[in-house]
Amino acid sequence: MVKSPATHWTPVAFFDLLYIIIGGTAGAWILWMVLLSRDHASRVSTYLFGVPALASLIGLGEPLNILFVRGFVAVSASILLVNGCFRKQRAA
Repeated sequence: MVKSPATHWTPVAFFDLLYIIIGGTAGAWILWMVLLSRDHASRVSTYLFGVPALASLIGLGEPLNILFVRGFVAVSASILLVNGCFRKQRAA
């Protein structure tokens, strides 16, 4: 059995946890519900494929090499293609 390291609840650790709970979880759910109220679920859900790429892009200390840039461009282009951003919009 592997022992877990002891947890020391400092004020910084407490506020970090609070930030993750409110900013990360609640904020993400609120954003998800707002997006769903404005568009179809099939269209909004395609943006979830961009989450790992954006997390790596804004992550601290992540190297930006050519493979990352190519992957980011491929994911972004595929999201735009699936959502029809390159097609002409029909007049209603």
